[in-house]
Amino acid sequence: MEHWLPLFEDKLATLFDHLSADDVIVRDFGVPGAVEGRMEAVADYYENRQRAEAAQPGSYRPLAAKTLYLDAKEWAAGLEACHAHLTTPFHEPESATVLDFGVDGARDFAPERSGGANVYEAVVKHLGALRKQGKKPVLASYSVGARERLGNLLKDHGLNGAKAADSWHEALGIADTSKSAGVALVVLPLDHGFTAPDVAVLTEQDMLGDRLVRRAKRKKSADAFLAELATLTPGDLVVHADHGIGKYLGLTSIPVGQSPHDCVAVEYAGGDKLARAWTGWAARRGSGASRR
Repeated sequence: MEHWLPLFEDKLATLFDHLSADDVIVRDFGVPGAVEGRMEAVADYYENRQRAEAAQPGSYRPLAAKTLYLDAKEWAAGLEACHAHLTTPFHEPESATVLDFGVDGARDFAPERSGGANVYEAVVKHLGALRKQGKKPVLASYSVGARERLGNLLKDHGLNGAKAADSWHEALGIADTSKSAGVALVVLPLDHGFTAPDVAVLTEQDMLGDRLVRRAKRKKSADAFLAELATLTPGDLVVHADHGIGKYLGLTSIPVGQSPHDCVAVEYAGGDKLARAWTGWAARRGSGASRR
């Protein structure tokens, strides 16, 4: 229905219609490329819909993309009319339209990791150099537990004065080079840190490399497993994670305490039979297709 909104509304509001004269827009350096890609996708979708309508007249009547979206000229005009700024990771000479914040990426310890050097010793040395430069050193972790582990490891490698902070403002106070010799440990949702004129942030990923995320295994519900068993017939092959391949005999009820429990009955080579609960099984039919 949204493809025909111009037919029901007198005007479709854009982002710029919701901005006041005092609002400031700060765009990431990747925004221009994303906007260009989006406009190309809109044009491609419209052309595909036109071809579909030509192949089957009356099946779909697409409206012109201009009635639904801003084109490149309208987007540029909207940015020109408001206070829109664009950030870039590269330094440029300051001018009437360029302001250099003096921010760089964080120190990368990849050379130490690849060379087999002690990363923690390199981090402690780097933190000392930052303090000599007058920068407040802040170490960012993913969680409270990770923060504690990192603090203990760095302490074992010679870091003194590291303290945990519960907020960004508290971290800046702990790391203030004019008041203490401390290093702030804080929990922040950052993948990579940065170095500014008066503060330097290092993340776990900067120091230790890419974070490894293990996806939790999806557990199969009892109803789903029983529905899968319903497609099996005695004689089909099944696989258990611990016991291997066997021949499915059917479901059997085994009393446990005062309650009966449904189990999968399987026969293995040599005539051995096993009845186990329905966890850890996969079914493999004679056709070779498998289900997990």
